[in-house]
Amino acid sequence: MKHIWFLIFICFSLQACAASPSKSGSSDPGLLDQIMTATGDFVDDMTGSNLNPQEQFAKVWEEAYPRLDDLLAEKERHKDLPESKWFGEDQKSHQKEIDALLQEAVKILGLSAVSEDVQAIKNLENTISQKRRQMAEYQTKKISRPGKAKSYDDKIADLKGDIAENKTQIKQHKANIAQHMQKTGVYLSEAQLDVLMTSVVGDDVIAMSVVFDNVKQISNHLAQLMIDNGEDLEFARKHYGMYAVLLEVVITMQQNFIDRIVQNYLPKLEKIRTDNQRLQQKTQNMLMRETDALRRSNLQISIQAQKLTSNTLNLYRQQLTRQANQVLKAQGALKKDYDVALIRYQTVRISGELVTLIRASNQQFSSLANLQLPELVPFENMAMRAEFEKLTTELRQAE
Repeated sequence: MKHIWFLIFICFSLQACAASPSKSGSSDPGLLDQIMTATGDFVDDMTGSNLNPQEQFAKVWEEAYPRLDDLLAEKERHKDLPESKWFGEDQKSHQKEIDALLQEAVKILGLSAVSEDVQAIKNLENTISQKRRQMAEYQTKKISRPGKAKSYDDKIADLKGDIAENKTQIKQHKANIAQHMQKTGVYLSEAQLDVLMTSVVGDDVIAMSVVFDNVKQISNHLAQLMIDNGEDLEFARKHYGMYAVLLEVVITMQQNFIDRIVQNYLPKLEKIRTDNQRLQQKTQNMLMRETDALRRSNLQISIQAQKLTSNTLNLYRQQLTRQANQVLKAQGALKKDYDVALIRYQTVRISGELVTLIRASNQQFSSLANLQLPELVPFENMAMRAEFEKLTTELRQAE
C-alpha cells in the first residue's frame, strides 16, 4: 500500500512540471495551469501510442520522478501556512491547489495499455451502432427503390461482415482487459467481464485496477532505490514521503468513485425508477378500462417491458451500491495505512524499516484491489442485458 504514496507523487510531479515554490515561500501563481497543461500533453502522448505496458510504465516513471520532490515540498509547505488570513496564501487556498494536483495524479496513474483497450472497445461499439443505423437506412431505401434491392442487399451484407469483425476485435480487447485484471489478483469470467463493461462504472473499476498495478510497480522500484542507497536516512525518508503522497492519490481516486455513485448515479436511477412506476400505474389503469382485445394485448406487452425495466433497475441499484460499499471498505483500510505512513515519515530512524513496510504493503495490495470488486452476476438473458445497456446510456447522457 505504501507504493501508492510514491505513485501519487509521480503523478503529482508530472503535473507540477517545471514549476516550484519561489524563494519567498509562495507558490508560482501559474503553477496549476502549467501542471494541467503538462498533464494533458502527457496523456495525449501516452494515449494511442504503440508502447507496450513496460515501455508505458517506464515513460510514466521518467516523466514523474524528477517532479516528485516539488510535490512533496508542496505538502511540507502546507503545514507552515496559516490556517486562514485576509490577504495572501493560507492553508485553505493552498489546499485547493493540492486537491487539483491529486486529481491530475489520478489521471496519470490510470494510464496503461489496458486503458487503450477500454477506449478501443468504446470506439468499436460506436462504429457498430453507426453501421446498424446505416443498415436500417438501406432497408428503408429498398422499399422505395425495389429496382436497386440487390445493390442494397450487398451493402447490408458487407456491413454485417464488418460488424462481425468489429465484434471479434471487441472480444480480443476484452481478453486483454481480463488478462490485466488477473495481474492485479482479480479473476473474471467472460460473462462477468461483460457485466462490468456494460456498467456505467466499468471504466472506473478497470482504471482503479490500472492504478493499483502502477502503484505496485512504483513501490517495488522505490524499495529497490532505498536498498541501493543503503543507510542514507534522508534519502529513505524523502522517498517514504513520496509513498505517503501516493496513498493520498489512491484515496482521492476511491472517493471520486464513491461520490459519482452516491451523488450522481443512484439519484438518477431513483428518478428513472419513479418515472417507470408512474408509467406502470398509468398503463395498469388503461388496461383495466380497455375492452378491445388488440389494445389490451399491446398494453400487456408494455407492462411486461416496464417490469423488465423495474427488475433491471433493482439489479443496477444493488450492483452500484455494493460497489460503492466495497470501495468504501477498501478505502477505510487504505486510510489507516496512510495515517501510519504519515507517522512513520515523521519518526523513522532506520531506512530498512521503510523498505520492509513498503514490501509488506505490496503483498496486501492485490487483496485490496480484489476487495473493491463485488460479485458480478451474469445477466439472466439478452433482454435484461439490453435494458442494462439502455440504463447505462441514460446515466452517461445525464452526466
